[in-house]
Amino acid sequence: MTVSLLIATVLFAMQDSVLQAESSLVLYDESAIPPHYKPFKHFTFGNHSVTIKQNWAEQGVAGVVWDAAVVLCEYIVANPTLFLNKKVLELGSGTGLSGICAYMEGSRVTLTDRPDSLDVLKENVELNTKQCSNKHIEKDALYKVASTNVPGCTPSNKLSSDSLSYIDCKVLDWAQRDNPLFDITWDVVIAADVIYIESSFEHLLQTMRTLKYSKMLFSCRLRYAKDHKFIRKARECFTINLILYDKSRDIHIYSFSK
Repeated sequence: MTVSLLIATVLFAMQDSVLQAESSLVLYDESAIPPHYKPFKHFTFGNHSVTIKQNWAEQGVAGVVWDAAVVLCEYIVANPTLFLNKKVLELGSGTGLSGICAYMEGSRVTLTDRPDSLDVLKENVELNTKQCSNKHIEKDALYKVASTNVPGCTPSNKLSSDSLSYIDCKVLDWAQRDNPLFDITWDVVIAADVIYIESSFEHLLQTMRTLKYSKMLFSCRLRYAKDHKFIRKARECFTINLILYDKSRDIHIYSFSK
């Protein structure tokens, strides 16, 4: 290698290093960070502000917020009478966004997921309840908040003076058939973007069949052939109606009934 070529190579390498260093600085601007890698996401639904802690590195797809949950929250806020003073169970809660939104609308909510997902659920419940109440009680993973006692944090101005919304976190493994949650009759079951692992589909359908409820709201994006296959399979067990389609985000919300 000639001296001139060697010098040119060194200069090019130095310039490339500088460019990489400059571009890496952009990552400290939160707007440049991909949404799933942001440690926190902030939402406003109606009069409710929600902050969600995300953890893509440890939880993967279950540890971040997806559009199906956001659209479901918008539907919940737009239909408050469906949730006020109702017993609500969320399947595959992930970060808990949809269930937390239902809680803010005056529901008695149980968030559910696998054991290894419960920590992030509890963190997000605490994050969104402690700022709204000085009556935060922890007992056996149960978080109760007397919503009507705190100005500005009431889930709905239609709550009666003796209303009490609450939110708790429980394990619900779809492969297990023995769970006390199956003995409760729920007013509404909600689920957002839970059909991404095909091997879990049969267990999910069995769980949906076993649970007792009046209505299920199922929010999803039909990305792949397997997702459409799940809906077709579900139609064999449930009466399914499309109640909302968000074209801009390609999100479907279905109602399921037995």
